[in-house]
Amino acid sequence: MLSTVVRCSLLLAGILLVGSPALGQTPTPTPGGDCCSPHAGPSCDIAACADCVCLDLDPPEPLCCAAGGDGWDELCVALASSPADCAAECQCGVEPTPTPTPGGDCCTDHAGADCDEAPCSDCVCDIDPLCCSLSWDATCVSIARTVDECAGSCTSCTPLPTEPPDGTPTPGPCCEGRDLNPGCDEARCESCVCGVDGVCCSDTWDDSCVVIAQEECALDCACPDDGACCTDHEGFGCDDLQCQDCVVAQDDECGEFWDANCADRAATECALECPCGDCCADQGDIPGCGEKTCQDCVCDVDPACCDFEEGWDERCVDVANNECSIACPCGDCCEPVESGSEIVGCGEKPCQDCVCALDSNCCDTEWDGICAARATEECERRCSCEATNNCCDPGDDQAGCEISECEACVCGEDSVCCDDLWDGTCADIANVECVADCLCGPAPGDCVGDCNGDGVVAINELIIGVNISLETQPVSACLAFDSNNSGAVEINELIQGVNSSLSGCP
Repeated sequence: MLSTVVRCSLLLAGILLVGSPALGQTPTPTPGGDCCSPHAGPSCDIAACADCVCLDLDPPEPLCCAAGGDGWDELCVALASSPADCAAECQCGVEPTPTPTPGGDCCTDHAGADCDEAPCSDCVCDIDPLCCSLSWDATCVSIARTVDECAGSCTSCTPLPTEPPDGTPTPGPCCEGRDLNPGCDEARCESCVCGVDGVCCSDTWDDSCVVIAQEECALDCACPDDGACCTDHEGFGCDDLQCQDCVVAQDDECGEFWDANCADRAATECALECPCGDCCADQGDIPGCGEKTCQDCVCDVDPACCDFEEGWDERCVDVANNECSIACPCGDCCEPVESGSEIVGCGEKPCQDCVCALDSNCCDTEWDGICAARATEECERRCSCEATNNCCDPGDDQAGCEISECEACVCGEDSVCCDDLWDGTCADIANVECVADCLCGPAPGDCVGDCNGDGVVAINELIIGVNISLETQPVSACLAFDSNNSGAVEINELIQGVNSSLSGCP
């Protein structure tokens, strides 16, 4: 190794040579080069390494970086490579870390920028540009997997949700057989029937389960065939479990034969549990009445009406006719109340609902002459008033009908209806093309399928509609299904009933 003195001499000689003109002078080498290999030029490409060798060592080696010297020779390389000197700054003997190549799995973080699915990459990098300029880290993966905006682009990271499994079928009515769904809706009945035949609760509630419900478990299952509690009939118990339990507790023989004695007990000793008494009549010392909504309203006003010591007397009837007239079926819908009495509503709920849909004052202020007129005319098909509109049905050997506006409309379509006979064709025109002028079709406030007029179409009412359609039950079982007054239930009326059940009554 050359000494520092020799280096200084050579440096001086170089300066003298540079200062003296000479022919064929060797060009000065370009500075820089590989820090770990000798080269003619001074210094090297890593600035920190050059500074360490030429300035920071004790003593430093400035000639490694000086122009005109021996360049970056073996001594400089040895200092750059020595762990005790500048190896850390010069990185000699250390494999350089490769620059990560762009791309990779969009759903896994990686050192390189970007990912292999261009639509996903574009979406993610619009949200976080560093994902395409620096690295595809965990943040980028999270965007690809969870941000809704990129769900359609990053399909491999956000797979479409699988369809949830079908829910466990719910049980059905206890008194109806079915091919699927074990058990039934009433826990008391279900417990009794499945105690007799466990298959009814483990496999299917079929017709044999219904037979058990109607016979062996008749006192726990209120099936329609059990008969009304307020009248004597053959068979076990009656169709209201609460009433039946009360009566049987008084006389256990009523659990086998529901005779006149049982019906009498229902109307007297179990009056509050059994819907028997007439809400609009004095019942002496028998409390409550047969319309629970009415009974609840009246007894809220006067609790004594539901007390056996007082009973449902004229006082209670007066409350039913006045304060509770909306809840109690007492007033005559076809007649106005006495002027100034401020009695609202009337005793036929379907009629009342129809009229009050046309004129809310009839249920808010007073059932006056206008209300009675609406019941007789516009809502006559829902009210038991004397019919005055014969336009919606075929006439009996007569031309025209009683509503002049309807005649004009229908006979404008078919003049025979006014010249010869108001037949079925004329009635069809009245019910379809001229329904507004003829006041035909379902009355305002009607709800197709609402058999009991409670504003809801229940499953049992839909079943009645199907039975009427199949002609296994008469139309009178539920007039609310016969919306066009045809005397039958057609498929479109069943569909209206299903829609009312699903979406609610209008």
